[in-house]
Amino acid sequence: LLRGPMDGPARAFVTAGSDGRVLLWEGSPSLGYAATKVVSSDQGTEKRATHGGKAVGAAGCTSQIIASAGFDDKVRFAARVPSVEAAGEPTALALGSLVSCGSVSLQLDAQPSKLCTSDRALGSRLALVATTAGTLVALQANHASQGEPCVAAEGQLPNAGGQASLIEAAALSPDEGECAVGVGNEILVFAVDLASRAITLSRTVSGHRGLVTCLAYSPDGKWLAAGDANREAKVWDRSTWEAKVSGKWVFHTSTVQCLAWDPSSCFVATGSTDQSIMVWSLAKPMKKTAVKFAHKGGVTGLGFLDNQGALASAGHDGAVAIWALELPS
Repeated sequence: LLRGPMDGPARAFVTAGSDGRVLLWEGSPSLGYAATKVVSSDQGTEKRATHGGKAVGAAGCTSQIIASAGFDDKVRFAARVPSVEAAGEPTALALGSLVSCGSVSLQLDAQPSKLCTSDRALGSRLALVATTAGTLVALQANHASQGEPCVAAEGQLPNAGGQASLIEAAALSPDEGECAVGVGNEILVFAVDLASRAITLSRTVSGHRGLVTCLAYSPDGKWLAAGDANREAKVWDRSTWEAKVSGKWVFHTSTVQCLAWDPSSCFVATGSTDQSIMVWSLAKPMKKTAVKFAHKGGVTGLGFLDNQGALASAGHDGAVAIWALELPS
């Protein structure tokens, strides 16, 4: 699963896989990318994985810190510090020196289902984790550099016992004062208050005809994009919570699994189980750029690398691809 790009001199991005590995990719769309493995000291040198089970999500918090969560019920923070390069590691890509998680981790009370950070220009302060018990936990990422991940705020879904297993999507706003989760056909919006250390439900957004499967706030904070199992993507206006785009982005033939905003907040990319990627214009909603057969088995993650149409994608084929797309106009 691909998660949003990190800040830094190069547009880097992070991938998390079902093998428990988290990779940091650095480079440029024109010169290519190289992968750096994020390893955990307590997973053993032979396995060289980040998590003891499937990694459900990873994201860059700042140019120095990566957050990830996995089926070992842990959230880990990796600091970019020099470490010894693995010898004799077979790979098709040139691996850089390893980025070590060390002992900076937090044991959760339940299995994590989603992890995300904000698309904040100066780097995300928080990492948001949703669990199968219906708990939402916001962690202070900057404390990881000091070796102590700090719980900044916590909350619970209403009627969590009946809804927790339906959490399919989560997103954190750029100002980190709000988060949204997909529960069934609805989007639950929560206020994140670090002063009271509470995450509280503020509104419910209805209008999707299928399970809400992915969410993303625009970098300018004005919009919330959502994809669903009814093959549609919508855009919600955060000032009114009315639909900005509805009934138009319906050209996928199956579930929309992931989406991403470009840095200008003018375009949205969507990826689907139909193996295709589509890029849509917010100003001209019927305009789109399509990439068919992008990933065998479906597209699982997307991230824009610049505002010129460079897009990274990941899929069930275990591959990462970089696309040079012409943005719809």
